[in-house]
Amino acid sequence: MKTLPTSVAKIVPGLCLTFVFIITFFVYLPGLSGPLILDDYANLFHLYNFGAGSISWQQLFMLAPHGHDRPVSLLSFIGNWLWTGGDVYYLKLTNLAIHLACGLLIYRLSWLLLSLEIIQDELRARYVALWIAALWLLSPFQVSTVLYVIQRMAQLAALFTLCGLVAYVSGRKIFTQNLFRGGGLIAASLIICWPLAALSKENGVLLPLFLVIIEYFFFYRDNGRKRVKNLRLVLAAAVMVP
Repeated sequence: MKTLPTSVAKIVPGLCLTFVFIITFFVYLPGLSGPLILDDYANLFHLYNFGAGSISWQQLFMLAPHGHDRPVSLLSFIGNWLWTGGDVYYLKLTNLAIHLACGLLIYRLSWLLLSLEIIQDELRARYVALWIAALWLLSPFQVSTVLYVIQRMAQLAALFTLCGLVAYVSGRKIFTQNLFRGGGLIAASLIICWPLAALSKENGVLLPLFLVIIEYFFFYRDNGRKRVKNLRLVLAAAVMVP
């Protein structure tokens, strides 16, 4: 039985992932035309007043529920309004775009972790990561998060948390060989992604705990250098901050 050339075989998982994205889009497409529900109204009411010009953006952050403690999420809704007005379709379409972005990050994170020690064959690791991302993207459990507009807060927290996890693992793999590049990615995870996740929704503060778990299960053998010990002290301190 003939096998695909290596150069061709490497792009197949990416093509399959693109196909999964297309399927996910069409699965969610009928729901994009649905109405606002439940506490969408209470959370977005002042946004409509802002769009009508009756309140300023400063007043919007003061009056909107969670405007002061989840400003990243509110900024995303303001961006939606400025770009498309109050059309609910585009609010839900933005949620779907975030969902797809999270799926891509889950694919990348899974591939990075699997290729560390669990699966030595890189191509096999990509295929397993593809299945993980596909199961997450098409899980019925995600429907209410994507099509319930105000759940964007949870989506954004997940998005920036995943960005932080990918940045950390990418940096951690090269940290002992390339302090500048590896340390820069790790710093970006904690200095950029962590605040963005926490300011989208409070459960974003859990990012350092996830990093500690990854460090314990995937990098436990790498404990000989002082820089590694210092990194783990930083992670321990970060976990204590919340």
